[in-house]
Amino acid sequence: YEYRYVFGICGHAHNGSDLQVLLFSFRRRGCFGHVAFAAHPDGSPDIAPWELADALQQKTRWASSHGLAAHLVTQFCFDAPTVLAWERGLRQTPGPHLPVHMGLAGLASLPTLVKYAKSCGIGPSVQTLLRQSGRMLSLASGVAPGAMVVALAQARLRDPHCTLARLHFFPFGALQRTVDWALALTRGDFELTHEGTDLRT
Repeated sequence: YEYRYVFGICGHAHNGSDLQVLLFSFRRRGCFGHVAFAAHPDGSPDIAPWELADALQQKTRWASSHGLAAHLVTQFCFDAPTVLAWERGLRQTPGPHLPVHMGLAGLASLPTLVKYAKSCGIGPSVQTLLRQSGRMLSLASGVAPGAMVVALAQARLRDPHCTLARLHFFPFGALQRTVDWALALTRGDFELTHEGTDLRT
């Protein structure tokens, strides 16, 4: 068999790093040309911030030295200021600076989002989610990430050097609702609400 694209998501202290897996795979087959690395704007309960930053630098340099196209896929987050501060910080580190595919939760219910956020260690974002839950737009009991999308889009428009490139949805069991919502965005079938800080499809 042959594979062209690899997304490395491991990195826990007890199971090794995704770079170790990629090195092994590349040496054995050497056939993939594009790699994505997990990134953590909200941090990790198991890995210190400096370790996350150092690992990301190592993986970025490794991909560049092997001539591989690469991008980052972040954990899902609910707090735009945290994400944007993290992205600006990345650009202050030695390059190359990879495109960022921002992780967003799909249109699952609020209890489902809180459950997954806590299990994945998305601590700061859980607090933001709970504070904003009263004004978040819902579709068939699914919480829509409209405010995050608006904030990220505005940041991209304001800063031509911003590395936010795409959205990556984690549907958490709400696949069809999430797909329908994302497709509405691509068609431009939405309106801004809450004085331009959120949107409704």
